[in-house]
Formats: sequence, C-alpha cells, structure tokens
Amino acid sequence: ALEQQTRAYERGQAPEALLRIPDTAAQQLTGAVEQLLVEQRHSWPPLLRHRNLAWQIVIGLLLISLLATYLVVRDLLRLRRKMSESNQVTHTLKDINKNLEQEVDERIAALTATNDRLRHQEALLNEAQHVALVGSIDWDARTDLISCTDEFFRLWGLEPGSVSPSRELYRRPIHAADRLKVGVAWQAALRGERSYDVEFRISGADGEERWIHARGNVTADAHLVPLHFSGTVQDVTQRKQQEEQISTLLDRLQLATDSASVGIWERNIITGEPYWDGMMFRLYGIEPCEPQQIPRAWIERVHPDDRKNATTALSEAMLGADIYDQIFRIILPTDEQCWIKAHADVYRDAGGKPVRMVGVNWDITELVLAQQAATDSRDVALHANAAKDVFLAT
Repeated sequence: ALEQQTRAYERGQAPEALLRIPDTAAQQLTGAVEQLLVEQRHSWPPLLRHRNLAWQIVIGLLLISLLATYLVVRDLLRLRRKMSESNQVTHTLKDINKNLEQEVDERIAALTATNDRLRHQEALLNEAQHVALVGSIDWDARTDLISCTDEFFRLWGLEPGSVSPSRELYRRPIHAADRLKVGVAWQAALRGERSYDVEFRISGADGEERWIHARGNVTADAHLVPLHFSGTVQDVTQRKQQEEQISTLLDRLQLATDSASVGIWERNIITGEPYWDGMMFRLYGIEPCEPQQIPRAWIERVHPDDRKNATTALSEAMLGADIYDQIFRIILPTDEQCWIKAHADVYRDAGGKPVRMVGVNWDITELVLAQQAATDSRDVALHANAAKDVFLAT
C-alpha cells in the first residue's frame, strides 16, 4: 500500500491527508493495538494468553517500524516535492530573467536609436537655424532656467555654450534707443493683448551691431507675473539694410518725380485695385481718396472728347497689350485744361497672363502749347511767304 501511494504521489495523485499525518501517530497506533489485545485476550489460546506481553512488544515494534518507514518516506516525498517546486521556480525565474534581459536589451536599443534620431534632428535644427539666422530661447520663470540654441549665442556674438544664459545676457546688448520699445512689447504680451513681436538693435559681444526680430509667447498668472516664455530671435540686419536702401531710393525717386511733376500709378489687373501716389492726385486736382474711388474720379477729369480713346486704350492694355501710351486732356476743378502724357508697362505671370500695370503721368501742357505756338508761327510764316510770292509775281 505504501509503494502504491508513493507511486501515486509521484504521479501527483497522492491524497493530501496522507501527507498531513502527525508525528505522534506511532503513540496513537500503539495504544490502539494494546486496547485490541486486551479485548481479545480471552479468545486467545492459553499459550498466547501467557505470552501476551511478548506479542504486544513484537506487534508494537513492527507497527512502530512500519510507521517510522512511512514517516521517512513521507518526508522524502515532501523533500522531493519541495525540490521539484524549487527547480520549477528556478527555471521560471531563469525564464523571467532571460525575458527581462531581452526586454531590457530591446528597450536600450530603442532608446539608443531614439537618442540617435534626436541628436540627428537637433543637428539638422541647428544647421537650419544657422542658415536662417534664427535662434530659439526658452525661459521657465518659476525656476529662472533659460535654455538657448547655438544660433542664439552666435547672434549675440558669443561662442555656443561659452556662458550661462540669463535674462541679463538677453537684455544687456539691446540698443539704448530700443529698450523702451522692447519693454512696451513685453508688457503688452504679459497682458495678453498680443504676442511678443518686436524688432530692435543689439551690440553683440563681437562688436557688431545687428537688427533682431524677436517673437514668442508669454504666459502669466492673474497678477501678470510671468511664468513661461518661449520664442525665437532672427537676424534681420540684411533686410533692414535693404529696406533702408529702398527707402533712400524711393525718397530720391519721389524728389525727382515731384520736381518733374510726374505721378506714379499702379493697377492690379486681377483685382482691379488701383494705386496713386501723391503727385497723381495733385496732377488731377483730386483730394486723396479710397482706391475704389480712383477710377471714377479719373474718368470725370478726362476731357469728354478724349475719354473714349483713353479708356479704350487702357482696357486694351489690361487685356493683353504690352504698353499703354496715350496723350489726353483733363479739366481741372478750376476749369483749366491741361494735357497729360500717360505711359505704362504691363507685367505678366509665368503663364503670360497680364497681372499688373505700372505707369506714370506727367503734365505736358507747356510742351503742347509750345508746339502749338510753333505750329501757328510756322503757319503764319508760310502764309506770309505765300502772300509775298503772290505779290512779287504780280
């Protein structure tokens, strides 16, 4: 029976109650045997009745031996089970450890790849900012921690990472004449009226003066205390220089056109919106008005006898002619009649479609009157010569 139970246990079928027999079972079993011998003593043969003590001893020893054997086997089976469970746990832990090591390796590889991509993207960003002359700045006002890109340091005339970024580093190079403008823009951004957007001059640590266009977003609490700022700074020195050159050229052109009484006009053929400079309004005796009112005001000033030719030529130019070139008369509010020379070029898009006209008008009244006077003088001279010839012939 013990062997069967042992085999059953090895197959995992041993009853759990068998494994929970207490160690005092021998004492209980010995008592039970002694009770049985006392109860059956009268039915034993005399020889046995006289030898009941010996039998009790033998049977007790046999039972104790059997129980001891069982207890040893039970402990061995328990030990074997524990060892089996321990081996299973060990294998499970090894599998878990192996899976963890594999997962850690995969995550490390993924993090390494991500870091490589981030470094690559950061390098591309720095290169793009260097080409575009744009730097980035981020300020956490709660910790007063400021981070800047490499191009920000270059714009301020510093080597990247040569100094720790700070608010003073940002403010100190600003030109004295522009500090008030920068402060107004900052306060307006704090109040939420608009984003931070301002242009100012700085004197870089390298001694160069630059124009900077700063833009960004500011967040503040209810008491207008700044919490965070992130934005960009861009070197717009070249654009400012070009704007200054263009402004100078426009001033010179305006002086030349005003001196020659030449008005400049423009018309967007796609939208029909016109533009007149100040001299155009003065030439036609018209008060400056909205662009949509200009075409009607111009037609009203053109002499009735010249309106058809002037407007037809303008329409033809807008439809496809390359040049608009006309001479017509206008009538001023003082009823004075003037002669106007109008010339314009037509500009086309890549597909050859007319998109814009740019032209000039100038007063040629004196020239026309001089030509008329010369013509009249010539006619008078010719008439006088003809009369003289007739007189001499007679």
